Amino acid sequence: MSGNADGIGDVKANMAELRSGVEQLLHAIENKQGMLSKEWMGYYDKCFKLCTAEKELELYKMVAKEFENNVLEQLGKIKKCKGENLLSTYLKLYLDYRKESQSIHRVLAYLHRFWIPNQRNAGEKVLADDDKVRDIYQLALVQWRKYCFGGYADHLRAASLGLLDEE
Repeated sequence: MSGNADGIGDVKANMAELRSGVEQLLHAIENKQGMLSKEWMGYYDKCFKLCTAEKELELYKMVAKEFENNVLEQLGKIKKCKGENLLSTYLKLYLDYRKESQSIHRVLAYLHRFWIPNQRNAGEKVLADDDKVRDIYQLALVQWRKYCFGGYADHLRAASLGLLDEE
């Protein structure tokens, strides 16, 4: 533990390192970089430490924000495309995001075992714009639907219909 008797420095350091790991995992496929098992276990350990320090709410909010930031970044890439390229880019980015989100879900497994079920049972609203506490993978999909698909569905439909018209 750091010089702080209450471990606040450790909590901040663990949160910062875990945020870095989440960012790394959210760009793993795009950057063609995996994660060594030692690194993965280090991030799992950071999650455990944050949960035992009762910082689950902050952890959940941090992950939700990282998903949101990543989805908005992917949406920027999607908006640069048109027609068939739009559809193929959207599909590739969505499938990559799903794989990356599954990895994050596994790293944060400790959060799933205890805090998420307790929050569901309590029925408390945790995020201002979401009425449920979700598993991390489900949260990732909801963030994609909300920030990417929801606002861009008409463009995707138009691109799909354009391809049908060409045939």
